[in-house]
Amino acid sequence: MAVFMLLAIFLAATKLSAAGYCDADDEETYSYHGSTNGPRQWPSLFPACNGDMQSPIDIQASNVKRDQHLKKLSFFGYDTAVKRADIVNDGHTVMITPRDNVKRGITIQGRDYNLLQLHFHWGSEKNPGAEHTLNRRRFEMEVS
Repeated sequence: MAVFMLLAIFLAATKLSAAGYCDADDEETYSYHGSTNGPRQWPSLFPACNGDMQSPIDIQASNVKRDQHLKKLSFFGYDTAVKRADIVNDGHTVMITPRDNVKRGITIQGRDYNLLQLHFHWGSEKNPGAEHTLNRRRFEMEVS
C-alpha cells in the first residue's frame, strides 16, 4: 500500500510540471500532441504502426456491444499489497513493475493474464496525456 501512496504523491507532483514538458513535443522522437510527431504522423514515422486496428484507439460508446454470455472478470492477487516495486519515469510514461513475486492478474474465459507492469500516461487539461480516447475525448491520464 505504501508504494501506491508514494505513487499517488509522485503523480500529483508530476502533474504540476507536466504542462511545461508537453509543449516541447516536436523535439521528441514521438509524442501525443506534436504537430510533426503526434499520433497522426505515427504511420509515416513508424510503418509498423500503420493499420486500422492499431493502438491508440477511440472507443465509441454507441458501438459497444455487450455479450451477456461473457463471465465476469476474475481478479487475483490484488488483495496483497505491493511491498517492492521498480518505478521508472522515462519522460513519456511512468512505469511500475512489482518485484515482490506475488502473482496478480485477471482470468478471462479460463485464461490467466498476469500483471507484469503498469504504465501511466499523463498530461494536463490543455494537453491530455491518455493514448486512447472515449467518444473522441482524450483524458488527462490513463493507466495501461
